[in-house]
Amino acid sequence: GLTLGVAAALLDSSAAPMRALGVGGGGGQPTLIEESLSAACAEHLFSFLAATTESLRRAAALAGCGAAEEAELAAEVVHSLFMSLLEHCRHALDLLFDQPAAFRALLTLCSSLHTAAPRCTNEFWRSTGAYNFIYDLGVRLASQPDFYEPYICMLATLAAAPPLHDGDASESAPPAEQVASLLERGAMQQLSPVEALNIGDYIGQQLDAIGDAQDRALQVAFDETRRAMLDRWTAALLLLGSLARNHPRLRREWGALAVDKLVRIPFLGVEPQLKAASWRALSAFIAADDDVFRAAELGSPRGGRALGVAELASRMWELLHEKMPVARLALGPAAAGPIAQGGVSDAAAPRRAAFNLELLSGVRDDLSVEQRHRDYPQTIAFIGLLRQLIRAHSRAAAPPPPHMPRYVDWCAQQLFA
Repeated sequence: GLTLGVAAALLDSSAAPMRALGVGGGGGQPTLIEESLSAACAEHLFSFLAATTESLRRAAALAGCGAAEEAELAAEVVHSLFMSLLEHCRHALDLLFDQPAAFRALLTLCSSLHTAAPRCTNEFWRSTGAYNFIYDLGVRLASQPDFYEPYICMLATLAAAPPLHDGDASESAPPAEQVASLLERGAMQQLSPVEALNIGDYIGQQLDAIGDAQDRALQVAFDETRRAMLDRWTAALLLLGSLARNHPRLRREWGALAVDKLVRIPFLGVEPQLKAASWRALSAFIAADDDVFRAAELGSPRGGRALGVAELASRMWELLHEKMPVARLALGPAAAGPIAQGGVSDAAAPRRAAFNLELLSGVRDDLSVEQRHRDYPQTIAFIGLLRQLIRAHSRAAAPPPPHMPRYVDWCAQQLFA
């Protein structure tokens, strides 16, 4: 209630405070925003606004539709302040580039605002000041790598915003298309999320080198590198998944290679956080969001695109279930009867392909770790991937992936027992 009261206060009396903070300010006098920035108080200001926005969003989600609309309107008020910063305070923001904590707080604020008020994304992309700010920062990331993770997460949030149609003749391209176009410009190409597909190859090569050398020092050095890169890799996979889910052309172009590359990561003994990011990115390629389908299928039969996603899902499942070099769990005598694969009976089919034991054992082991922290990103992401695999086949009027019922039953009987 207190959080939603903040939203009401912002809506009821926003004009004067917003002018004081810099929205609509003028007369040549320094605004509170400019004074705060120059006084190095920006970190606290941006962090407060980001935390308030996130609290509004969460409280509204618990309180219902009416509260959600009120919270989004309040977030739009804060967004106006944010846009004023980008349009009129660029010099002050540039000075923040050497204050990493404050600048990270600004990027986090941008992500929070566009998560809470996605319809503001169109305004963001129409702003020359906002676009130039985001492009200039991307080009400068090489000199300030600490900003990589919040910057890439911000792009993922912007790409995930739904395309909105407000009747403006100069209507912007969909947000995902805007992000994709930005990443195709000159120096920005170094940030392409396609590079995230090389994560598994890099880890695999390092592990092979360590195994061949049997050098403990190499193992320690690689573990330190992997921990240092974990948040960067996770952010890159988040952006990859956001673009795949919301940009049909990129999903088609990247799909086959992404599936082959991403499936490998969870089998390399990486941290649950990176496994979860991999499962979510894989899910994004077969998510088949209805709005995205309609955008991709103009002028073509509806069933054609769905079948393409189902084929990608079949390839994904084949790699997860059959092709990874892992141990198998043989079927027991009680498993007699038809297998979920075209009605073939156990008598006519190999009795070995019931489960990918390494996959499921890894999920169960990671769950025991997640239980200690009471946070379950990897388990939730894995279950979400199974759901998307089933859904992709169902949309194409295809049977479930072979042996999928056994995996679902294993989750019920072994994972959550």
